[in-house]
Amino acid sequence: MFRLRLLLLILFAIIALSGCSSTQLLTPTPAPTLTGSATGGTLTPIPTGRAFVTPGGTDTIEATITSFYQALEAQDYALAYSYLDANATIANGQKLTQQTFTQLAQSRDNQFGPVTGFALLLNSSDHTQVIMTIARKSGFRYHAHLRVKQKGDNWKILTLDRI
Repeated sequence: MFRLRLLLLILFAIIALSGCSSTQLLTPTPAPTLTGSATGGTLTPIPTGRAFVTPGGTDTIEATITSFYQALEAQDYALAYSYLDANATIANGQKLTQQTFTQLAQSRDNQFGPVTGFALLLNSSDHTQVIMTIARKSGFRYHAHLRVKQKGDNWKILTLDRI
């Protein structure tokens, strides 16, 4: 069972990368719960129920992004916003205030249902670029592209093209 789940996660990551485009939306399909990360070509599941990283604490890119999406999954938009850089923007360059971010996240939740899972893939040559595959309750799955930067011992999300 473990091997099958791991194989499915690896296959999903390969498919996600091969069809990845910042403007492409995938058609809704039944979505299994996705929770995992891929780093350096190796897929490593992230345990569900993992505690949030405290914003402002020492963390890793994976922990920051995972905590961000766990907060979105819990519909805790204020906590999710705390993982963004103070000057974070969306793809069109619009600065994300907490109010704008919350409105965008709620709109996405209303349109496709809440986040039910996600998979993280770091760019092996540039670890500041992250590709997320997000699953929503409606069965809709799509990619989001994030750019992160380190501030001291912490990582913050600078840009994202979708929530």
